[in-house]
Amino acid sequence: MLSSQGPRGGPFSPASQVYTLTNSGEAPVNWTASDNKNWVSLSATSGTLAPSASVNVTVSINVNANKLKPGNYSALVSFVNASTGQGNTSRTVSLTVFRN
Repeated sequence: MLSSQGPRGGPFSPASQVYTLTNSGEAPVNWTASDNKNWVSLSATSGTLAPSASVNVTVSINVNANKLKPGNYSALVSFVNASTGQGNTSRTVSLTVFRN
């Protein structure tokens, strides 16, 4: 889980976290990744993993977070196996914005 914090206007720390998607099966897997808040960015949103292959997806707090008022915020990042639906998962992103 990415749990970030910082003053209003940023910077926020940590700014990102890397998640590794791995295909442990014997067939290629198509995958997608999505988030539900405009202050979160993903380094990749889809791809195909060959058997035994892995890919890193970086989840980052982007510049839209600089506009947020002080408070606690959360987002959800979803990783979906678009081929079979097996292994779908999600991760929470937490952001605490402090007063300057």
